[in-house]
Amino acid sequence: MTNRQAFLAATLLGLALLGNGCVRSVPPSAPTTSTPATVASPAVTAVPASQPTANVAPGSWVPSTRGPWDGTLYRATSRDGLSFGSGTLVLKRAGVPNLLRTKDGRIILTYQYFSDTDQSMFDVISYSASDDDGATWTDPKAIMLSELPAPLDEKKHPMDPTLVQADDGSLRLYFTYHASGRQHAELYSATNARGDIAGTFVANPTPALSIADKNLLDPSVVLFDGTWHHFSWQDGSDDNFHSTSADGLTFARQADVNLPMDFLGQAVSAGSGIRMYGTGKGGIISAFSADGFSWKTDSGSRAQGADPGVTRLADGTYLMVYAAANFNEAPR
Repeated sequence: MTNRQAFLAATLLGLALLGNGCVRSVPPSAPTTSTPATVASPAVTAVPASQPTANVAPGSWVPSTRGPWDGTLYRATSRDGLSFGSGTLVLKRAGVPNLLRTKDGRIILTYQYFSDTDQSMFDVISYSASDDDGATWTDPKAIMLSELPAPLDEKKHPMDPTLVQADDGSLRLYFTYHASGRQHAELYSATNARGDIAGTFVANPTPALSIADKNLLDPSVVLFDGTWHHFSWQDGSDDNFHSTSADGLTFARQADVNLPMDFLGQAVSAGSGIRMYGTGKGGIISAFSADGFSWKTDSGSRAQGADPGVTRLADGTYLMVYAAANFNEAPR
């Protein structure tokens, strides 16, 4: 069995257990870690997405098989966006990280959280915030969504978050969702007009993008030079989905991006273009584009891990948070 076949088998098992549409691929090497970063007390009390079942033993809802609920997030920094240092622990039982530095300088980390102490926080889009450039983070808190269409079934949760701030300061959340009556998981969005991560995000009732016979998983969206660019990886292929939008609400498919890497990570505006931090041979790798359409892969790898979220700090330093689980390993 090849690594891709082994990963696909693990993915299908995870989907059967949770009924979700996405499990992240991860390369085999875990990072060398130093002293974990301190996790600060939450700024606000977490609001659960649903009420936990009474008299349920802590952690009993976590599947015993290996899956995204085993994920661990690490952070690393770089002066040039290409050479990153060793990783330090950020959070356990989380995956699909995304980073945003807001206009007021706050760092927001969004991710899928799989709590083993609070059932209402299992498989929930969540966030942590940092006011010290990622040295410490608030505890996980669920992102609040309203007006979301009914799911296909009760296990089809919103997932795979990516957060973007528009020019007017509003926050736009993009995510994977399988709504009732729809054939596949699609790209959806929700907006908080006040730019308040702790406030409620109002969902757009229709998909931002739908492609026939395809699940749109793990979106990455970046606003560059007045145009919104969306990217998603395609399992089993070197092709990656690409679509664009003038308003960030309705996207039109463009030609696929063919590179020896999965656009499984985050696209970041890099001054004169876009840098995509993704996943491939060697762990976290990257590619650069001056327009979002034509791409060139950067040499080497950025870190040993997968599925990174990246943002640039005020002093020019690049901050990365990435996953470090290996689903190709034999079950524990």
